[in-house]
Amino acid sequence: MHLFILTTAADPALAAVTSLTDTTVLDDVPQLVLGDKVPLVVDFTDGTAAPAWAADEGYTLEAAVGRADCCERFNLAETSTFTLNGSTRSGTLDLSGATLREWAHDQQCRRGVALPMALQLRVTTPDAQVITYALLPLLLRLSVL
Repeated sequence: MHLFILTTAADPALAAVTSLTDTTVLDDVPQLVLGDKVPLVVDFTDGTAAPAWAADEGYTLEAAVGRADCCERFNLAETSTFTLNGSTRSGTLDLSGATLREWAHDQQCRRGVALPMALQLRVTTPDAQVITYALLPLLLRLSVL
């Protein structure tokens, strides 16, 4: 999954856009499946190009998946460490972890049901400030639990 994130968006829910230069809000994040390991590529943009800090290794990216209705539960899935290539960051979103599986099981949902979730992208600056740049709605389809 390749995401372009507009760093100047006033609302993190509207931060996913279609390209580095096109700030049209992304219509849909693909439906994901419990148990998947999804390659995740993230490019940040200011609307015309990648901002200068995007290529700085001192800025770290973290992605988290959580319940769409509860901002406190945002560590249900994990990402590998993102690698930096130019201003593009690449990692893997792991939807196979025990925490996410237990939470899905606790929801007592049957196979084939999709849970409303959200993908949150946070950047930590060199001075330890954490900035949430994106909060993207997604559906998590359940596999066999």
